[in-house]
Amino acid sequence: MHRFAYPAARAAECAARQASFSEFLDVAFDKQDSLGLKSFISFTEDAGIPDTAAFARCASEDAPVGTIEGGLALAKRLDVFATPTVMINGYRYPAPPDSAEFHRILSALRAKRPIFSH
Repeated sequence: MHRFAYPAARAAECAARQASFSEFLDVAFDKQDSLGLKSFISFTEDAGIPDTAAFARCASEDAPVGTIEGGLALAKRLDVFATPTVMINGYRYPAPPDSAEFHRILSALRAKRPIFSH
């Protein structure tokens, strides 16, 4: 967790209040080299967030955010301390699977076959 992680997560939750979560997330990832250098309000135009004043008020709050706190608690219970972390059916992948492997895993799960052959 880097020092901008919680403020970025809060900003994403604020964007979600305006049905712009995915758009904000895309912009934040595209401009992640600007995290901490630019305010999150500067990302709102590119994300298409309609009410920037409401976003600014929300992003400046300092109360804990329930969804973020819940995610942090789950990560702690699962011993997840980095992103990306991929876990499928309780197995933690040492690195995210490539798309072909991910497709194979999903196909096996859909067919109720074992993910790993022994």
